[in-house]
Formats: sequence, C-alpha cells, structure tokens
Amino acid sequence: MRWRCRRRRCGWAECSSCATSWPPSRSRSPSRCRRSTAALLERFAREARSLHERPGIACERVADARPGWRRYALDLRAAAEFVLRKDYRADWEAEVQEEYTYFTQAEFEAHMAAIGLRVLASTPIRNPWIIRNRVRGKVVLSDAHGRELEPPATNILVAAEKVAPGQGVRFREEPAAPIGYLEMQQFRHRFSGELRDLVRRPNVTLDVLPWFIAGGAPYVLARIAYPRPILTSRRADATIDEGHPPGYVTEPLNVLLTDRPVGQTVERLLADCGIEPQKIRSFAAGGTSYPSAGGTQEEVRSVHVEIEPVAVEAPLRDLSGFSTSGRVRAIEARQLLRSAQVGGLPDARLELEVHDLLARLGIAAGPWIGEAIELRDVPGPPAVASVAGLRQRPARRAFDAVPTADRPAFLEIACGAFEELDSTGAVLYRRALEYLLPGPLSTNTIAVAPLWRAGGDVFLGVDDDDLPAAQAMSGNSHLLVAPAWRLPRHLATTTPARRWIAVRLEREYGVRCGETFELGGRYHPSPGLSPEAVWPVAFEVLGTGAAPRSLLWLRLRDLAAAPDLLTDGHLRVVARRAAHALLG
Repeated sequence: MRWRCRRRRCGWAECSSCATSWPPSRSRSPSRCRRSTAALLERFAREARSLHERPGIACERVADARPGWRRYALDLRAAAEFVLRKDYRADWEAEVQEEYTYFTQAEFEAHMAAIGLRVLASTPIRNPWIIRNRVRGKVVLSDAHGRELEPPATNILVAAEKVAPGQGVRFREEPAAPIGYLEMQQFRHRFSGELRDLVRRPNVTLDVLPWFIAGGAPYVLARIAYPRPILTSRRADATIDEGHPPGYVTEPLNVLLTDRPVGQTVERLLADCGIEPQKIRSFAAGGTSYPSAGGTQEEVRSVHVEIEPVAVEAPLRDLSGFSTSGRVRAIEARQLLRSAQVGGLPDARLELEVHDLLARLGIAAGPWIGEAIELRDVPGPPAVASVAGLRQRPARRAFDAVPTADRPAFLEIACGAFEELDSTGAVLYRRALEYLLPGPLSTNTIAVAPLWRAGGDVFLGVDDDDLPAAQAMSGNSHLLVAPAWRLPRHLATTTPARRWIAVRLEREYGVRCGETFELGGRYHPSPGLSPEAVWPVAFEVLGTGAAPRSLLWLRLRDLAAAPDLLTDGHLRVVARRAAHALLG
C-alpha cells in the first residue's frame, strides 16, 4: 500500500521530516496537526485496537514505489480500518478504539442465516464523495504482487427478514441434467455475415403495477422475497463490486400471458393478492421492453392498475416450487427508487415501472441520492438527432435464422439443481432450473450512459443497432440501445473495468471520455433467466473522432419523455437514471 503526503507541495525530504517529527504522544489530537497521512498511519499502527490486551497492528515500511509516496506492508483488513478513519482526526482517540471490519460481508450473511433471517439485499457501498475526495489520489491499495485493489467499502448494506421455522433462507446449487425449457437459436447478419446467438424461453411476461395515492404519497404493490436462486449460481462470476446477489428479491407482480385476455389475467392475479375486481379503478397500458436484448428473446409488457388504497401484506400462492412464493406488500414508490440508487433493488423492472408511473401521473421522482454527476461544458456534439426523426427512420430486417449446428454456440444453456436450505442447513426443496451463461465472457456487464454537456443542455449517446431479439419479437431488427459490454473475466474489479470500457468507447465509437460516475446500484435484468449483473455507468464525453461506428446524440430531456424509444432494457435504465440525476 502507498500513501501520498497530504501536503501537496511537499517534496520527498519534507515527507520524511513529516513522519519523523510526528509526536508519539496519544494526548495530542491529529486534528491540530496537518502532518502527512503516512505519519498518521504509523501512529495508527501503534494505537489501533487500543482496547485489546495487545494493541497495535503489524505495519512495515517497504521500498517506495515512486517519489512523493510512502509504501507500507500490512494486513488488508488493517489497511481498510485506517483508510476508513484517517480523516476523522477530531475524534481520533475514540475512533481508534473501534473496529469497523469485525465481520466480512459473507460473515454477516452467514450469521443472519443461522438465526433464521433471509437475506433480501447484500451489497457493499462505496460512498462516491468519500472515494473521490478522501481516497482517490491520496491512497492506493495494492496486493502483494503490486496489483491495484479497489478502495474499501465505506458501508455494507445487508437487508434481511425473519422467517418462520421450516422456511428457506439460502440456496445451494448442484449439477443437473438439462430439462429442455430454454431454446438456443442462431441468426446470421445479412450484410456482415456475423452469427449471433439468441436464447428463447416460452411465453410473454406481463408486469402488473397496482398503485394508489394515500396521504398525498404514491404507493405500489410489489412481490417481496420471491425466490430467484439463479442469481446465486455457483457458475456465475464474482461481481466486480464484491456484492453478493440475493436468492430472494423484490420484483413486480408478474404473470405469463396465455390464452386469457389481459384484463381477466390481471383480475385473477390481483384476486390472489386479496384485491377483488370491485377494488380496481382503472387500467393503463405501460411500456414494452427487452430486458437484455443482446442474448435473450424475452419481451416484457406492463400494465398500471389503479386500485383503492389498501394496506396489504399477504403471502402469495405457491408458484415457485420452493418454501415461499413471496408476499405482496404496498411500498411507497419513491422509496423504491432510492433503494435502486444504492444497490438495494436487484430487479430493475420494478424501478423502471415506478419511473413510468410517476411520469404519467406528473409526480416528481424525489431527490437523487446516488453519486452527483458533474459534467464539464464542452462544444456540442456534431449532430443532434430528434425523437420525431427516429420514429420515422426506415424499418430494417437484418437477420436470417440458421441451423444451430453451423458453429459452436457463443452462449451456453446451463442447468442446476437448486436446493433451498433452512437456518440449520437442512434441504427443504430441490428444483432443476435452466439458465443462460455468456460462454467465454463473464456474467458482469457495464451499460454506458455517454453524457455530453454543451451550452447548458445534456445529450445522451445511443446506438441505432440491429439485434435478432428485436427482429424476433417486433418483426424489425433496428433498436436503439445503450452501449454495453459483457466484461472479460480478467476484469474482476470496478476500476480496470471502467478503463477497459473507456478504451472500447473510443475504439468503436470515437468517443473521448473524461470522468466516470456510478449511475445508481447494479441490477439484474433477467433474474429468472440469467445471473447476469449490470452496472450502469455515466461517462463524461469530451469529444469524438473517427471510428467504425458512431452514436446518435439526443437531448436527454427529449429521450426521457419518449418511452416508446426506450425498449432496450439497458437504455431504459441509463436514460431514466441519468434524467433523474441531472434533470430531477
């Protein structure tokens, strides 16, 4: 680990004198002295764990990596303890007695499961302001081989609920033979000859969003703690933010469309939730989206249903094949948006339906509590597309179906036997489920919001692409999408992944990027089909150059007001979140 002197004008000699002149006495508070962070680390090594019988930590100074920096070797846990408290100098004497990292995230989850708590969300949070202002450029964490590590999490969010004895709290996966539920298809591009894989599952999903206004606040009914064990698959790659996808999620009420009309299908679903037909006030059609159009033939339609105000928290009838099928509950709509901004809402569809509902009702979405996005004003994009023009662009059909035996599939259909365990580890239920894996790439994806501020206006870059999923479902292949890439497996953490994406943006689209910003928490586009995890990231655009492809630039305000163009699931997420963060 390396520490940079906090006194920016210090040379190497002054950094040395800072450290040697640091007073060893505990009585003097660091808040009264503007000495170096390196000197404070040496004091921390003496005083840490001061309430223990043997206080202090092992900390050894090693060869310096570069001028102006000091390098120390110590345990990663101890390093995290120091980084998280190094700026709390006014309360140093109290802070140095505490331990923040007494449990790892996995240990928190294990202890909760052991006492009968079911984890509904578990994610590390890196406070963007702290990382940007107190860590970046001041502290670098490296492993024993010199590879840079991510800054430690400033918080860990673990949300859990108590369940009755005999209810499941976690899942375990064992190998299983294929069951033939998912279907692999392949398509050839008519002009480039490129082959594309597409995995299909039967039927169209209808998301149902019951809502009402009570006390001046909007509420929606959602399905809480529905089992989605595929997210916990042992074959999924570790997430780049060190999060642990939960096996039970909060998601929209949904139903497969079969031979019944939509009205009757929804009435039957709501009756199962305790909402009788006479309590339904009106229906309004929502949007249509493709959650992960790059590899799955999955179409989700939605309907917003106004109901009489109701306080409901009822279990749902058995649909999942596990110990629970979740329960329906009324939740304040804007609270769901805040949860999504900190990674507490794994299923993005509920968040997006709430955005659409609030926009239709003319209700503000509330404050953005994610990372503040600060874009420099630079000369405007070369050309600005209009929403009206995009709606009138010629239709395209770019793909032909080909036999799947033509070549090995890029995508892979896997099957696992998921065992639901109770708090004692006993197996309650076992069910085989098929799911999609991305072959040679990881299950981690970054979806990009290229943002260009010019003349006080904000523009979002989108790609007018052709995808076989769009052609299979709408008849035409053209689709506006957010630039998005599945990550190679060697990109295991956030910082190198963002650097890699910045290179791809410039090589493929000619986009030169500046700062990057977290655009809310990660989401899982298809929890019932794939363990894929997606990180929406805003990239500040400083200009463009020549490249094989180009982005269309639209005013963010105009695109956010055109839900019919937001059919690609990733584009829908980044456009909605960027508009919330920058436009309110």
